[in-house]
Amino acid sequence: MKKLIGRLLGRQRESDHLDPQAFGNLLLQEMSQTLPDLRYEPIEDDFGVMVSMPGTDFQGQAYFGNVYQAYLKQPDQLDDLIANYIHTLAQAAAAQAPQDTDIEKLVVLLRPQAYIEVAGDELITRPFTGDMCMVLMEDSSTSLRSIKAEDLSPIGLTEEDAFERALENLHHMIGPLTTEDLSGMKFVTAESGLALGQPILEARQTNAPPKAIFIHDRNAYFEVTLDTPEAGEMLLQYADALMAREETFSNMVLFFEEGEWRAVTPSAT
Repeated sequence: MKKLIGRLLGRQRESDHLDPQAFGNLLLQEMSQTLPDLRYEPIEDDFGVMVSMPGTDFQGQAYFGNVYQAYLKQPDQLDDLIANYIHTLAQAAAAQAPQDTDIEKLVVLLRPQAYIEVAGDELITRPFTGDMCMVLMEDSSTSLRSIKAEDLSPIGLTEEDAFERALENLHHMIGPLTTEDLSGMKFVTAESGLALGQPILEARQTNAPPKAIFIHDRNAYFEVTLDTPEAGEMLLQYADALMAREETFSNMVLFFEEGEWRAVTPSAT
């Protein structure tokens, strides 16, 4: 591993940083070599892989975005970052497969209907608005595991109880949001990887200001404050242009006004 990363670091120093694709390929290669008993499947249009352990119930999403951001801040720590990530994944695989769902780690996050269709109808979901659903998940330091009804029986929770507990957990697990100003818009992420829980929390707040968001990926969205009529139109135009160029996580812009979320299809405006 040291020699391989050393060669890649040589290229990295010439080009400043590994791009996301090169970093993801390197990380996946090291995961496969270090933990060969796990199965890895790429997730289309997402920076990460589905991880499973044949013969067990262990399955989850390994997201590369957070460790890549850590690498961009400390590129000289590439070896340690990858080693620590793989070590944490190994611990998660060993701990999660035989154990009951951790009530304290339940969260609820937004996912598009397309994700639900691929993952299967065994997931525990609730409608949100437009093409987005709320999905019950279990969070760990490296992955998010979708919860099924069979996971709740051993811990004695109904689906409704689990959703309420997940919302309570989300309040303190989401952590601070990071925002980047982009010509009148904000690009919002969360170091916790739980940014798509924020719209759910805001739906439960009576004093949240009017806004519009376009979900970019599983931990990021564009946001504008609806302080002028032009703000929402700007985001709709941006989302429409983005969808014309590439596959997007969501096909709708979400507007939050008077305490409710509603969805608008950009091309229909």
